[in-house]
Amino acid sequence: MPLDASPRARSSRTLDGPSSAPARAMLGATGLTDEDFARPFVGVANTWTEIGPCNFRMRELDVALRAEEMSARLASWRQPAPRYRTGVLARYSRSVSSAAVGAVLE
Repeated sequence: MPLDASPRARSSRTLDGPSSAPARAMLGATGLTDEDFARPFVGVANTWTEIGPCNFRMRELDVALRAEEMSARLASWRQPAPRYRTGVLARYSRSVSSAAVGAVLE
């Protein structure tokens, strides 16, 4: 891609024009707004797996933060309020926990 190209040039291939209406509809259903569609989309991909040893080195997500900054962010983090307060999804959200804790088998 040329340096003078729009930062959104690659996103436009997927999101602009009549043939991209299904993609925009699906992304809009997730809560994206028109302002979101006007900005470049960035994807993060990882081939992490537990099946074979070839990608074990990719099991950590590295960020460029000093240890003090990471500690401060972790200390200030608060769990977000539940998105669903009534109905089946609210009941489900009360019965699950973090994947880091493990499965609830009761």
